[in-house]
Amino acid sequence: MKKNFLFVPFLIGMLLTSCGGATSPSGPVEPPVDRKQQFNTARKNTAEAIQYEYDFNLTAKIKFKNAVSFSPATYSGTTYVNTGNSETQFLQRRNISGLLVIDSTNYIYNVGTDLIKISADEDKDFSVINHETVSSIYDFDKNNFGYILKTLNDNHCLSAQYSGGKYILSLHTNFSQDSILSVLNFIDSKTIIKALNEYTKSQWGVGLKVNTWATLTSDNTKLHKFHFDAAITIKDAFEIGFEYEQTYKKYSGVTITLPTFENTDTNRSSVETKLANILNTVVTNKVASTSYYNYDVKTTVDHGVSKTNPLGLAVNSRTQGYTKRQIVDNTVYFNNRLLVDSDYKNSDQYGDLVKDYDSYRAKLNDTNKTVYDVLDPKVGFNQYKELSEYAEESVDEYYMLPNNAIFTYDNIKVVKKTTDNSGNDVYKFGLSTNTVKYLLREYNKSFRMDFNRVTVFDIYKINSDFVAKKALFTVTVSQENKLVSLKIDLKGFYTETDSGDQVKYRLEVSIDYDWTKSYTAVSKKEDIDNN
Repeated sequence: MKKNFLFVPFLIGMLLTSCGGATSPSGPVEPPVDRKQQFNTARKNTAEAIQYEYDFNLTAKIKFKNAVSFSPATYSGTTYVNTGNSETQFLQRRNISGLLVIDSTNYIYNVGTDLIKISADEDKDFSVINHETVSSIYDFDKNNFGYILKTLNDNHCLSAQYSGGKYILSLHTNFSQDSILSVLNFIDSKTIIKALNEYTKSQWGVGLKVNTWATLTSDNTKLHKFHFDAAITIKDAFEIGFEYEQTYKKYSGVTITLPTFENTDTNRSSVETKLANILNTVVTNKVASTSYYNYDVKTTVDHGVSKTNPLGLAVNSRTQGYTKRQIVDNTVYFNNRLLVDSDYKNSDQYGDLVKDYDSYRAKLNDTNKTVYDVLDPKVGFNQYKELSEYAEESVDEYYMLPNNAIFTYDNIKVVKKTTDNSGNDVYKFGLSTNTVKYLLREYNKSFRMDFNRVTVFDIYKINSDFVAKKALFTVTVSQENKLVSLKIDLKGFYTETDSGDQVKYRLEVSIDYDWTKSYTAVSKKEDIDNN
């Protein structure tokens, strides 16, 4: 009995020691680590950090059933956040490349309440800008690739197993699926997104593969690396997915230096001053006693392969000519040469809506200030069509010149000013997405496809999902403060109103002035083509 009595305290001591309730000769035994809690604490500390800097890499991938695979897009770069600085909180530099995207470097940053996005080439010559007003609660990281990490919580992370120095995470299926689609929407290929939406409506969860893991800093308080890759098989035809990884470099001492573009202003006061100079030049040219300029407008709308376009051919149209103008007693008289060459005349594709033609439009200096559309008499038509309801403020009056209202800071927040070899000032503008859309709709008014004006024909029928991938707008001004040229080049994607097709668009406008020529308004319609 004594032996048994002595053995019981020994057993109790052993049990207490194994639960951490007693000491051993080697010291206290640490309780087991709750890896899930440790990861979530580090994730929260990271997501709520005042400042941080991380590199990221995102690669989209498609693998077809025949094992052919390719990468439609790769995004890589660095994100900087410093919420302790009220003037500049965020900067992200993205390098973009791939088969189905336009290679470029994107800079996204905020100055005050303006969020600026610039796409630039290797020489830091920007080609498109988008901007919006940022609210005081704007979450920069969540609105970029890092949003997956920011939105993870106990409802999404079911477990965190520790193996080989990594925290292997298990996520809800729905969260993984939503993450795939959301991240792919960041990628610049509408072909991928359209295919994904069509094929996955009833296929989510089929063949879904997810691999997520993270590592922590040496003190286990913040994240060092976060990895997330996922893929989904679509109807056994192809697999689509992505691989994303971000590596944290700093949690303190993060300084944000905005990208510099030589001769470029983003300061509101500087931009508005330059825009005022341009607006003054445009207005001065419009009220010049006499002027002459050539113009060339090219349009492209590509539906891809669709029911209305079975061969997948793009529609290309071209309007070119010249405008001669004279102002007498505040009345603008003009003589415009117009040549229309359009693929919309292909009746097998688009119906017999349009005829190519060569014509003039002119306002006579007669008693009634009559405006005529005239088919070229030289080709035998000799047809004069009087326009009884001609709007003085219409876009036709100035033929292709943009509306004065565009030259405001709301539309243009970046201006680059340089000088060409002739000593002319060259202004290059950064346009918002809404401004690009506005320009397309404005120039819709300029495409006079139907000479008899029976058919109203808009080339750009913009419904939704509008994307501006390229937006070049350049104005050249002489030392005498006269317009030398105006160039516009726009391209991107949108969903069409009528068909619902996702179309690719392009608009190229070129206007060149010749101030050595003058014009005297004619008073007889028979003289329209002779002056």
